[in-house]
Amino acid sequence: MATISAFRSGLLLLAAASLLATAPAAAGDLRAPHPVAYYDVDSVVREARALDPAWRRVAALEDGYVAESAPLRAEVDELRTIVRDRSLPDAQRRVFEAELAQRTIALLVLRTESMREIVRTKEAVVGDVDHDITAAVARVAREKGYVVVIRTDRDTRVLDEDAIDLTPHVVAELDRAAAATRDAGAPAPAPQEPQPDERHRTRMQACGGDAAAVASAACADAGS
Repeated sequence: MATISAFRSGLLLLAAASLLATAPAAAGDLRAPHPVAYYDVDSVVREARALDPAWRRVAALEDGYVAESAPLRAEVDELRTIVRDRSLPDAQRRVFEAELAQRTIALLVLRTESMREIVRTKEAVVGDVDHDITAAVARVAREKGYVVVIRTDRDTRVLDEDAIDLTPHVVAELDRAAAATRDAGAPAPAPQEPQPDERHRTRMQACGGDAAAVASAACADAGS
């Protein structure tokens, strides 16, 4: 069964060295030497906790397929054992062979449909993850003033010893953005229920306080 690490490896196979233009710069700035900045996509995919929910979307589908197909696979295995029994009469053997064929076809159909859905989801996840990483790199590059950032992976490395490694900053930015999104989507805390004495004071204030004792008492009773 595939794991989150396997899904991450699928993304890494798609990663290629690329250039990311981030902040606009004047022609005079472009003529001046700029330090090389880069980020390692392998490390970002492996270390950014913000990307875990995306991988879990695919893992949940695969786990669902395994659970749903388990009864069918058990039936197929049992029927195969039965039809191998040489002492089984031919008439019964044909019946079991027909059942075995039906269960095998049902298992293949389920597997085909599940794998199609898993592939679609995996492609969407890879696209979402790649988009999130690119956006995070752009924000980091703009903040730090880099015009060009090189994307590296296991097969491409920056050889310049003075190159600036933005990988930790990209990981931190991904996790920061995910935390900000979670906080923005969190429901507002429910207002605390006032205590009895506090409720009584509030009613008194609404009814005019000490200025009208009888009216305030009537207002408090009406609100209770």
